[in-house]
Amino acid sequence: MAEQSPFDRRNIEPPRMAHSQGLLDQLNLPPALVNFLYQYQRVIWVVVTGIVIIGISYAAYTSYQDQRFSRGQAAYDAAQRAGSDNRPQLEEVVRHYGATPSGIWARVDLALHDIRDGNLAEAISQFEIIRSQLDAKSPLKPLVLGKLGVLYENTENFNSALEVYRALGAQAGFEAEALRALGRVYEQQGNLPEALAIYEQYLAMTATGQELDDPVREMIEFRLNQLKNQ
Repeated sequence: MAEQSPFDRRNIEPPRMAHSQGLLDQLNLPPALVNFLYQYQRVIWVVVTGIVIIGISYAAYTSYQDQRFSRGQAAYDAAQRAGSDNRPQLEEVVRHYGATPSGIWARVDLALHDIRDGNLAEAISQFEIIRSQLDAKSPLKPLVLGKLGVLYENTENFNSALEVYRALGAQAGFEAEALRALGRVYEQQGNLPEALAIYEQYLAMTATGQELDDPVREMIEFRLNQLKNQ
């Protein structure tokens, strides 16, 4: 047999390792965990990358919203400084920042403009949009519902007024006011049994032991007696 040369490539090539030692090997992790990380490293990187992208996107969106709110507030302040003839400026705020708090307040101002101008239908439309934009717990919600109910009354749209006042009654602290308004609307409809029932419910709710000092209660009692005698 021929003698192997010491310069044979097979004699000088270093043995191959199972895998090169990397960071995971230097962390002294359990071998099973290291093998798992190596096996699923592509999936892990995809998940990590997705989380990073979501985090960056959320931060960018939050920054965008903050800037949008700030610009909306500046535009609304400018509209307020324009004086009573500021309808064009308010419309610009609504057009560009309608979903922001500044846009909602600008729409309230536009509705008040419409009321002063006698455009009640347009005012109702504005308040309905505002109503749809407000959260159920917004402190502005009861005020919008109260104004909207009065507008429906003034336009003799009594069914819509009843619906709005029922919604007002669902707002904490406005139950009694809603009952008084409901009784008033039932009277205008000529529905005296319902009006009587609502007024009696109002009196029961507002009984505090100091009834003689409540002029509103006295008015409701007087009206209730009148209806009973009709």
